[in-house]
Amino acid sequence: MLHAIMRQRDRLALLRSLHPSRTPALTREESAVVVQQMIRAGGDVNMRLYPAAPAVIGSTLLYTLAEMGYAEAVSVLLDAGAAVDLRDNDWLETALIVASWRGYTNIVKMLLDAAADVNQTDKHGRTALTVASSRGWVATVRALLYAGADVEEGQDVCSRTPLHVACHNGRHHRHLECVQLLSSYNASRTVWFSRERGNGVTAESVATERGHTEIAEWLASTRLWSTPLHHLSVIDSDFTRAELRGGADLHAAGHLRGGAAEAALLDRQSRIPTHGPTPLSLAQQMEPIKGSPADLVLRAAEPWSQANHGLFPDDARESAVQLLFLGYRLSRDLPIDRANGRALLDVWVGEVMPLLVTREMEWLMEHPLALEVASSESSDDMMGHLLSVVPDSVAPSMHVSRLKRYITQRLVRLLRLGARFGARRMMPRSSSAGAL
Repeated sequence: MLHAIMRQRDRLALLRSLHPSRTPALTREESAVVVQQMIRAGGDVNMRLYPAAPAVIGSTLLYTLAEMGYAEAVSVLLDAGAAVDLRDNDWLETALIVASWRGYTNIVKMLLDAAADVNQTDKHGRTALTVASSRGWVATVRALLYAGADVEEGQDVCSRTPLHVACHNGRHHRHLECVQLLSSYNASRTVWFSRERGNGVTAESVATERGHTEIAEWLASTRLWSTPLHHLSVIDSDFTRAELRGGADLHAAGHLRGGAAEAALLDRQSRIPTHGPTPLSLAQQMEPIKGSPADLVLRAAEPWSQANHGLFPDDARESAVQLLFLGYRLSRDLPIDRANGRALLDVWVGEVMPLLVTREMEWLMEHPLALEVASSESSDDMMGHLLSVVPDSVAPSMHVSRLKRYITQRLVRLLRLGARFGARRMMPRSSSAGAL
C-alpha cells in the first residue's frame, strides 16, 4: 500500500489521515510519523493532493501541512528537500503565504530558514506580509520583516500595501502593533495613484474612515517620524542596536515621508510642521530603563568610550581600533618611564580618542591608518599620518590630574596645530609625576 501512495486514492487517504477533521485527530507528532512513512516508501515530497475539499485543490503536501499547522510534519518535509516555493493551483499561494495567513509563526520561521521567497505574491498580488498584516499577527509580521520582507510590495487588488491593509482591518489592538512595526521599517504612509495630480490615499485617512480611532490617532501623532529610530517606543533593543551600528543618524529631523503632496492629503486646512523631533530628542523626553532603546540612543550620543564602543558604526569602531593601536605605540616608543607611558595611554584612550572617534568617521576612513601605521618606523611618523587627516575642530574640555592634564594639553595642542609629534618636547626623560 505504501508503494502505491502516489495513486489518487492513496493521496486522498494520506490527506484524510492528516486533516484535523479526522476523528480522532492525529497529534502533531503522529502527523510527522505519517509523513516519514510516506517518504520511506518512496513518496514524492512535492506531491499535489486532490481532496474533495475545493479550498485546497491542487495544493502540495507542504502547503496543506503548513495550512493545518503541523509544524513537525513540515519540518520532516523540509528536511527531505521539499520545494518550498511551489504554489497551489487555485490562489497561487505558497506555503509561506498560507502559514502567514494562519499566523503560524513557528512554521513561517521554518520556511524562511529553508530560503522561502519572502516577497512571493499570490494571484491577487498579496505577499506573506500583506496577509499577516491583514490578520494582525504581530509575531508573524515581525518575523517576515526581520527576514527582509518588502514593506511596499504585496499591494492587493485595491492597491493597498501591508500598512494600509492593517489600517483597513484594524479592529483589534494587534493591528495597531502591526502598523507600528511596519512604520518602523519605513513603510510609506501614502499610496499614490498619481502623485502629480495629488491623487492618493493615506493610511491615516483609511483608519479614520474605517472607525479605527486608536490607529488613526497614533498615525496622526507620529506623522513626522521618518526614520526607524524615531520609533523608540515601538522597536526593541536588538533592532535599535543594529540601527546604531549601521550608522543611523541620531540628529535626523523628522519630516513627512511623502513631502508637501502628502501634507496636502493629510490636512488641506491647517499647516503641518516641516521639521519634527530627532531620535535623540525623543530619547531625552523618555525615562529609559537600562538597555532599553531610548537608553541605547542616549549612550550612543555620548562621546566615544570603551563602554559605548559597541553602539558606534562599523567605520567608527574600526577607526577606534586603529587609534588605540597608535596610542599604544606612542606610549611604548616615547622616551618616558613606564608609569608615565601608562598615564599617557590612559589619557589617549580616555581624553583624546573621544575627541577623534565620532559617529561620522569619513575623514579617517578616507585615509586609513592601518597600512600607514604598520609601515611606520617611529611614533613621529605615526602621529604625522594622523595629523595629516584629523579635522580642525578638535577642542577639548577636560578635568584630569596634573600629570594627565600636562600630557593631554600637549597631545591636543599638537593635534590642533597639525604639528608633528615631538617626543622630547612632550615629556623629557627627567620629568616625573612628582615633579608635576
